[in-house]
Parts: sequence; C-alpha cells; structure tokens
Amino acid sequence: MGLVYSEITLKNALDVGDCRRGQMREQDVRQTTVKALVDSGAWPLYRFNPMLIEQGENPLTMDSAGASAEQFGEFLKTEGRFNTANAMNPTRFARLVERAESDNEYRRELKKHIASFAILRKTPKSNQG
Repeated sequence: MGLVYSEITLKNALDVGDCRRGQMREQDVRQTTVKALVDSGAWPLYRFNPMLIEQGENPLTMDSAGASAEQFGEFLKTEGRFNTANAMNPTRFARLVERAESDNEYRRELKKHIASFAILRKTPKSNQG
C-alpha cells in the first residue's frame, strides 16, 4: 500500500452559508487547497512508523519538503485574512511572517530531533525478560 496524495479544497463555512442564502456569489466563497498548505510548509505533513525503530531507522519521516520562504509568502498571499493584516500594518506583518517562517522551521527540526531519540530507546519487546 502506497501513499495517496490528493488536493482537498477547504471552504469558509460562513461564506458557504451566505452563498446558500443568496447573499454571496459562489465564486466569492473563500477557500484554500490543502496541497498549497503542505507545499508552502505552513502545514507540514509527517508520517510515523514505529516498526522502523526495531530496524534502527528513523520512525518519523516528513512527506512534505522543506518549503522556501518564497513559497510560504506566496501561500500567505492567497489568504484574505493575511492580505487584510498586511494592508493594516505592512511593517508589523512582515515581522510576523518572518517569525512564522522561523517557528515553522524550528518545529520541523524539533520533530526530527524527537524522532532520533525514539531510535535510541529500547523497544518494549526488548525490555521484557
């Protein structure tokens, strides 16, 4: 069984409700694609396989590649909430984006580090008897 990748579109529930009531056009409903979230690094995609520990391999693998700052910035441009924040205070928004990129990279590296400790500990089977 292999990995299955798909593109999932998430729509804003409030906008969908407004559209159903005829208060908004369907093309104006805010939406985002999960693939864009993963590709930008805004939503890292991890896989954990504890059976790899017994083989001496890292049980945590990242299916999403590390995204560049440019990809992350491009994703933010597709989100209306971030465009609004940028319009209100561009200087502060730039600092927040920089911090978000740094935090995302830190979390990615932390998960890799935690996974390496899982390899060092003995498996439950080896602790018995």
